[in-house]
Amino acid sequence: MRKRGLLLAFAGCLLVSANLLCVHAFAGAKNPFSWAENYGPGFKETAAEISWEGTQLIVDGKSVDLSEYGALANQILDAKQVGRWVVAEVHVNPHHSLYCLYNMDIGLVEKTILGANLSWAGDDITTAVYSDFSTVYNFKDNVIGTTDGAEVDEIRLNEDGTEAVATDMDGRSFTFEVDQSDAPLYRYIDYARKPSGKSWKAFADTAPEGALALVVINPPTIASPYLPALNLVDEGTTDRLYVLPIADSVKVTLADVSFDPATLSFVPTGIAAEAEIVQGKGDAWMLTIPEGIPSRCLFISSGSQAGTFPVTSISGATDKCSAFVTASMAAADVPGAN
Repeated sequence: MRKRGLLLAFAGCLLVSANLLCVHAFAGAKNPFSWAENYGPGFKETAAEISWEGTQLIVDGKSVDLSEYGALANQILDAKQVGRWVVAEVHVNPHHSLYCLYNMDIGLVEKTILGANLSWAGDDITTAVYSDFSTVYNFKDNVIGTTDGAEVDEIRLNEDGTEAVATDMDGRSFTFEVDQSDAPLYRYIDYARKPSGKSWKAFADTAPEGALALVVINPPTIASPYLPALNLVDEGTTDRLYVLPIADSVKVTLADVSFDPATLSFVPTGIAAEAEIVQGKGDAWMLTIPEGIPSRCLFISSGSQAGTFPVTSISGATDKCSAFVTASMAAADVPGAN
C-alpha cells in the first residue's frame, strides 16, 4: 500500500543509514538547519497551537480555509510546525496532496505545492523536495531528476539536504543532487518578513569573511515580495538584479563594460546606474542579463574596499540565483570613484 503524507513527529530525526535521514518527519532535533540553534534557546517558546477540521487550518486561533488554494483539496491530513512555518497536507487524490505552507510571521499561506512525498532537512522548509509521479522537484519547483518511469513512493534526504534518494514503486532507488546554496537568500527573506537582531544574525552568519553584499538574480516567486523595488535600466526584459548589503553601508556602481581579450579583463565604458544603500536595505534593477559574456559589471564598495560581480547567470549547472560579493580591490579603483 502506498505510503502517503507526512510522518508523525519523532523525538529526533530517524536515522536510516550512516548518512541518510528520513525527513518526512517534523523533526525537532538539533542539526545544521535548526532554527532553534540560529535563533537562540528561547525560540521554541513560540511554538504554535495548531488544529484543523475539514479544510480549515487553525493556527494560534486564526482560521484559514485551505480549499481556497486548490479546488480538489478536500481534507487536511496533517499539519505541523517547521521552523516559522506550518506545513499542512491536504488530500487531493490517491497520487497527490496539496501542501500549504503557512508562514507564522505574516499569517498567510505563502506557497502551495501539488505533489507527494514532501521531505526536508531539519526544520528548514526551504530545503524541501517533493515528487509528482516519476519526477522530483526542489523548493523552487524546478526538476532535479526523474526515475525510469515508475511513480516515486518515498524520498529521503541526507542531513544537509544536498542529496535526495527517491525510491519508486518497483523498489528501485535513484540519487539526485540538491543545490542548497541559496540558503543565504532564504535567511535574508526570513529577516525581511520579521526584522530582528536574531533574524539578521541568521543571515549574516551565512556570509563568508570579507563579504560586502549578496547579489541575487531572478529569485523565486516566494522571495520577490520581500526584495527592493526595481529600477528600470533596459526596456523589454524580465530579468532582475538585486544587491543586498551585509556591510554597514555600500556604494553600488553598475558599469557598462567591454571584454578586453588582451588582458582578459572587463573595461568600463560607462555607468548605467549608481546607488548608496545601508545594511538591511537594498537596491534592484531590471536589465538584460546575458548567459554569455557580460556587458555590465557591478562594483560594490564599502570604506576602502570593493568587490566586483560580472552581471551574468550565477550558475549554468543548477538554479542557484544568489552569491556573495567579497572585497577584492581598492574602492579607489572603482569606475567613477575619483
